Amino acid sequence: MRSYHEQYWYAEHVLTDFLDIDNSAPLNICEIGPAEGGALKYFAERGHRCFGIEFSDNRHENSIILNDGLNIKFIKGDITRPDTYSEDINEKMDVIICRDVIEHIDQDKKLTALRNMTELLKPGGRIFLSFPPKYSPYAGHQQTAASVWVKLPYIFLLPDKIYAAYLKFRKISSAKIEGLLRVKSNRISINNFEKIVKSTGLELTKRQFYIIRPAHENRYKTKRIKQPFGKIFREWLSTGALYCLKKN
Repeated sequence: MRSYHEQYWYAEHVLTDFLDIDNSAPLNICEIGPAEGGALKYFAERGHRCFGIEFSDNRHENSIILNDGLNIKFIKGDITRPDTYSEDINEKMDVIICRDVIEHIDQDKKLTALRNMTELLKPGGRIFLSFPPKYSPYAGHQQTAASVWVKLPYIFLLPDKIYAAYLKFRKISSAKIEGLLRVKSNRISINNFEKIVKSTGLELTKRQFYIIRPAHENRYKTKRIKQPFGKIFREWLSTGALYCLKKN
């Protein structure tokens, strides 16, 4: 439920402003990886028609339960495979949200995922996309592990065998270790992401990098802080990269 409430908060305090959504007219909004669906709940309550494409079985089931009665269509699907969702979406989107999902998609499928999102958009439609840059302190998502000694910044940069051995030593489960290693291998840098964007024909209309990203305002009750350093340091010191991309 903490994640569900944070998703709702993020839609209200970050997405609405970043995408300039004034809620005065209904939009078609699709979230890729909505998890529990808290963000879509916020937009559905304001009259928007919402869709969610979720890869995880458990989170898909939970999103349906938590948002019963709202104008949201949750689909169990994979954005890299249109056959898993195309029959359930027969209209184009004004807005697509992809928050902290791209780093979980296999390296050889990231371009496909972004092209498929573009295909779902109306002309003039926008994509919100965020991720922790490849070399940022928590790009390995190690903060999700139970052990405080695994939450150390940059520890995922250890060689895979040493990292896995350390996780096992700290009594992290085999399934969790496998998941952390998968995230490590699928990280994406700011430079590589922007190269992918160029190959899709999307227009990059807005971007912002944070030392303390917006979600931490809700999670840790601390103020968001933009990353003030140059191009080199943004890959290492930004905990979050936020983008708005437009289809022309």
